[in-house]
Amino acid sequence: MSRSIRERLADARAFSEHGENCALCLDAELFGEITENKFAVYYCLIGIGEALKEIPRAVLDTEPTIPWNAIIGMRNRLVHAYWRIDDEIVHRVARLELPALAIALERIIKRLDQSQP
Repeated sequence: MSRSIRERLADARAFSEHGENCALCLDAELFGEITENKFAVYYCLIGIGEALKEIPRAVLDTEPTIPWNAIIGMRNRLVHAYWRIDDEIVHRVARLELPALAIALERIIKRLDQSQP
């Protein structure tokens, strides 16, 4: 069964929030040492990229400040080039980028909900 655009956006938002929470209060060094948190953030980033890659570009373009291609590209790096993962980058993304992504996804979801009869 396929997921709707709204469901995929909600999935990406939930993954964003969870990924941020897994890195919250951890500096980059500690984040790299706590395998459970690190792998949870990896999974969240993979889930975000997977959910977003099927969203029509016109929908994503309503939030032009979000680097959609980089987000989907990060998913590809985590899945297909795991040996090239830089935990400091993952930590920085989780702490600094995921909060803004969750907010942007929420705005897109609200616009979709408002446009539905």
